[in-house]
Amino acid sequence: METNEILVRKTDSDATAEVLSALSKTEKGKNNIIKFENAVYHFRRENAFYDYFCPVYNPNGYKYVHFPLINKENVTIDGNGAVFMFEDRVYPFITQCSSNITYKNFTVDFSFARYAYVTVTEVTDEGFTLKIAQNDLTYSVEDDHNLTFISGSDRICTGEKRFFLQNLTRQANCYLLAGDTTDPLINPATILVFTDAYDKGEKTIHFKYRSESNHFDCRVGDTAVLSFDENRENSVFYLEDSKNISFENVTVLRGAGFGILATLTENIHIDGCSFSIPEERKSTEIISVTADLIHFMHCSGTVLIENSVFEDCLDDAVNIHGQYMRIKKLLSENSAEVEFCHQSHACRTLYKKGDFLTVSDSETMLEKGSVTVISESQICDGGNLSVTFSENINGVLSPGDYLENPSRMPVIIFRNNSVSRCPHIRISSSKYMEVSHNYLNLGGTGVYIADLFSYWFESGRVHSVLIEKNRFEDSTVHGTAAGIEITSSRPGGYRHENITIRDNTFKMQKGFAISAENVDNLTLKNNDLGGADEIIKNCSLK
Repeated sequence: METNEILVRKTDSDATAEVLSALSKTEKGKNNIIKFENAVYHFRRENAFYDYFCPVYNPNGYKYVHFPLINKENVTIDGNGAVFMFEDRVYPFITQCSSNITYKNFTVDFSFARYAYVTVTEVTDEGFTLKIAQNDLTYSVEDDHNLTFISGSDRICTGEKRFFLQNLTRQANCYLLAGDTTDPLINPATILVFTDAYDKGEKTIHFKYRSESNHFDCRVGDTAVLSFDENRENSVFYLEDSKNISFENVTVLRGAGFGILATLTENIHIDGCSFSIPEERKSTEIISVTADLIHFMHCSGTVLIENSVFEDCLDDAVNIHGQYMRIKKLLSENSAEVEFCHQSHACRTLYKKGDFLTVSDSETMLEKGSVTVISESQICDGGNLSVTFSENINGVLSPGDYLENPSRMPVIIFRNNSVSRCPHIRISSSKYMEVSHNYLNLGGTGVYIADLFSYWFESGRVHSVLIEKNRFEDSTVHGTAAGIEITSSRPGGYRHENITIRDNTFKMQKGFAISAENVDNLTLKNNDLGGADEIIKNCSLK
């Protein structure tokens, strides 16, 4: 294939126009390489590509994008060691309806952190006080509760929305909501409502509780993170409806939202990448990305993640899953309206022609049939999806039943990686899964496999898993967590099958080394538990 090399030269001003121009010069049928000089490139929102997008886990709407790879094929973004510095609330990279895309050899950074690193300086029965560590972060408090954080001229979050507060010392967390604010997407148990916020000067803010019974677990001297990108609205990379996407030697230092967020994408390879805070900034920064570092939903083919570093995020290091959709009503003998069980999952489409779906009973979640999608699902009234099937669904589907899509589940291989100070690695797929030769020092459960039928409704049952030759070191800070946890939120016999856990080493301070339930054909071999417990419930051992 003929090579089409396009050079983007260093500029001291906004580089957006040069990038958009380079993308316009790519040609179908050629190997397009967009190459940068080894320099720092700045990107400002005013010149970004602006269009309507519907990413999952994010409010739909118009987004600013600096690298819009839309309807592209055979494109390599080669940074040649460059640093891409983004200076506003943007989606830096969107890959949509594209194939054979490679991102390599560059660093992503933002000119400001999307959180406040704070210390608890006062605790009373009616509230608590936080002191902000960063020198470059400013804020204002209006009307005694409207808290706004400011970066330059950008008002990046107000107290009319929500904040996420995580106590790193005690591993307690909650959402801070101002006044009478409600949010149906948040578990009520994690909501802490405040009536007033007071600026006490010297970068200290006092929060007054609305309820005497709803307090935050904190003590003077505790360190915490106050995240104000409440909608996770600025993921670094977003992949949608694409194929054969690679990341090679890409470093992400800061991100607001997810590191890499993907849906309906086939074959993703991450090799030699890093999501981590540089050493010189660790005295004032403790978070790299404010949501999951890797989050893939309804992807297929092979997801291969290797030789990479994942550190210091506010949510999962890796979360790869399918999704249970619920039948709302039957529209005809071969079509139905289906609803998103959690609105964070909502997107413009979910099922493609030829997708094979399993049907689970609403009470037992046991499979009771299957259907095949005949055409791409469409958005209907209320944000639900209408789906047309090749079969007569009378007697097969009933309102309340759940649909799972094995056609949109990938082979998952996670190997030779280092993960530190992140809550979980959560993976679920009906295809083969392997977690091997990793160093895992996490803030919660090391490897978490769950079939979730409540709240998140992230599917599903697993059928072939190998977890071997990993080191779990101090993996838990919660007494109920585990190095490896395999569970299901519904009974109904064995939920998982054919799981092998062998030759792993555990060095745990508290919690369990291995916890497994509802597994058929579970193999446990040559694991060094280091004195930690192993809890096995309702499993057949092989």
